[in-house]
Amino acid sequence: MKYIISGLVAFCLLFSLSSCVRNVYGCTDPTAYNYNPNANVNNGSCIAKVYGCMDPTATNYNSLANEDDGSCTYNGQVVFWTPTNYGVITVTCNSTTNTITQYFTSGIPDCSSAGCAIFTLPVGTYSFYATNNNGTTWNTRGTTTVTVTANGCAAYELQ
Repeated sequence: MKYIISGLVAFCLLFSLSSCVRNVYGCTDPTAYNYNPNANVNNGSCIAKVYGCMDPTATNYNSLANEDDGSCTYNGQVVFWTPTNYGVITVTCNSTTNTITQYFTSGIPDCSSAGCAIFTLPVGTYSFYATNNNGTTWNTRGTTTVTVTANGCAAYELQ
């Protein structure tokens, strides 16, 4: 028995080492998404890496991506409102103009409230300018900047 095993090992070494190795099928391309470092026979299953944003809440979500590249970007909303009727107030933020036409005497409006000046902007801090038809200018608690957060809704009362 000892000689048979030794003879088999000698045969494998002398004639065909590959015939004595167990085949492991899989993707053998190290640049592929599903690379299998244990595979020694490529079975055609390799999937190319597709880089992109994989967060479905991001503005640039890529449903085809299988490798997140850190490029995700986000928007948020800003709502300007007032609790008193001062006439139509025009608000300009990030070179876009919206108007306040309704007034909220109880509660704070949300990002779907009609009559507010609503802006959808990329995440960041923005300057704004607000005025009504008699030339009165407005701010929010003494400042003329607002902050937009990812997928957020910030309501700012004009004073």
